[in-house]
Amino acid sequence: MKMIMTAALLMAAPALADSLTVELTGAKGEGTAVVSLWKTDSGFSSFDSARAAATLRAPIRAGVASVTFEGLAPGTYAVSAFHDGDGNGKMKTNFIGMPKEGVAVSGTAGGMPRFSKSAIPVSGKARISMAFRYL
Repeated sequence: MKMIMTAALLMAAPALADSLTVELTGAKGEGTAVVSLWKTDSGFSSFDSARAAATLRAPIRAGVASVTFEGLAPGTYAVSAFHDGDGNGKMKTNFIGMPKEGVAVSGTAGGMPRFSKSAIPVSGKARISMAFRYL
């Protein structure tokens, strides 16, 4: 009986996991949205998606893209995204590190992206919208 209960709980666990859907608008042109989910500030300000908790990609069509991060534990996360217009998987920057491609960050209206200002609570089926900004 214990084995049956354990098996039932393990099979139900993924169904109870939280998710976060991110809708991006305002993209200029076609390309790919590279969307990263962050649990800490390490690499967040530089959009270093290799250091993110998870990164998803979605095609941009008619200025819009959407991704869903599944299987999340309830908690605080931040989201960053950039418009990868050339398909190289990396955000282009100018000589002083300013983005040359569109960027979007959860929870902040402008300025340098900071994890503390961008953190959002996630539980259940969360959904946020972010707009690309071009500098």
